[in-house]
Amino acid sequence: MIRLGEAMMILELHRQGLSVTAIARRTGRDPKTVRKYIERGVEVPVYGPRTTGRPSKIAPYMEFLRERVTAFPDLTASRLTREIREMGYMGAYTAVKRYLAAIRPVLDALEQAIHARRPGPDDGLIHHSDRGVQYLAM
Repeated sequence: MIRLGEAMMILELHRQGLSVTAIARRTGRDPKTVRKYIERGVEVPVYGPRTTGRPSKIAPYMEFLRERVTAFPDLTASRLTREIREMGYMGAYTAVKRYLAAIRPVLDALEQAIHARRPGPDDGLIHHSDRGVQYLAM
């Protein structure tokens, strides 16, 4: 695919009398490409969005997954994959993981750190800094 400016340059060089081969050498394009744009004129092809060839295997389970994650945000992707496999899902774990990553509520970095490592009564104070996690025993 070439840009409009390059198509205009090909047409201008052709109008000036250069051969297809000379235009191809000058632009670095294949002569067949140059010939195609000379025959086509200014009209540059418009490429639309690509269509997927097959439906998503996870599509019938998306609403179920959304409800479960909304009700229980801590459920893991492997647990939810197991649940929908019991319902008949035949797709991959990674598809579930990607979908869950897109719909989970976004936690900021501090919430994630606190959630991942809640200090117990004997763990002491945890100080979060830009240099990593530092532990201070009390």
